[in-house]
Amino acid sequence: AFKKLQMKFGGYRMRYAWVSQRGYYPDEMEKANQDAHVEVENFMADEGAEDLHLFGVFDGHGKTGDHCAGYVRDQLPGLLKTKCKEHPQDFEKAYKEAFIQVNEGLHKSSIDDSLSGTTAIVVLFEGGTIHVANVGDSRAIIAHEAPTGGRLVAKALSYDQTPYRKDERERCKAAGARIMTMDQIDGLEPIHENFDTALGEELDEQGDPPRVWALDGDYPGCAFTRSFGDREGERIGVFAEPEITVHELTPRDRLVVLASDGVFEFLTNQQVIDLAPRGCFGPMVWTPE
Repeated sequence: AFKKLQMKFGGYRMRYAWVSQRGYYPDEMEKANQDAHVEVENFMADEGAEDLHLFGVFDGHGKTGDHCAGYVRDQLPGLLKTKCKEHPQDFEKAYKEAFIQVNEGLHKSSIDDSLSGTTAIVVLFEGGTIHVANVGDSRAIIAHEAPTGGRLVAKALSYDQTPYRKDERERCKAAGARIMTMDQIDGLEPIHENFDTALGEELDEQGDPPRVWALDGDYPGCAFTRSFGDREGERIGVFAEPEITVHELTPRDRLVVLASDGVFEFLTNQQVIDLAPRGCFGPMVWTPE
């Protein structure tokens, strides 16, 4: 699906588009597209707010991953509105409370999220400010036009929460997790933790990534350290509390891309930006009026 709209915010005009395509699974040719996305123009306009626009991408995983992603897509905007009204001057607190409560609701729903869930990358535009909330390994990046030559240069707006990050590994280990690759689980690779990579630039070039495992069994095997759902993983640190970043737009900022790890496992941030203007992804582009 593809859609383009135009809207104004602050001193800018924005165009945005989205595209969603399920992956190719030779052994599961009828597997559902487990991704979901949301766009809410004029977010909280009914409350008198101006220049607020919400965007999100949700990447489901596991047997009921498509249902988990759909649940979070449907529930998060409304609860985030409620929390923004409760904490009008504190987007970080509103984001965190909304994410945690949506996660609790997913646990209580009819969806079996014991070994299923969804990541989330959510961006709220507030005039010239971008508030980014991240859970898992979907990602937001921004393109900044270089002062000379006009090249668009990529910058990360979020940092994947995976066992590649030492801080996330240690957090999950403190909650009772093991961090190992599949080859290490199968005894094909020595036990080590030489996984560290540059934040925001992990590529699927080294085989199977490090994963989060329970001490008492070979589950859940998550390649991320935060998620909505994943009830079995939650007890060993795989939780839904987001990391928040804030970016102030500049006249040279040109586009933002939100995408799942289906993109960023195989393309660097810069490669994505190099492709985006050619229509390969759904960029959000703004220009000063």
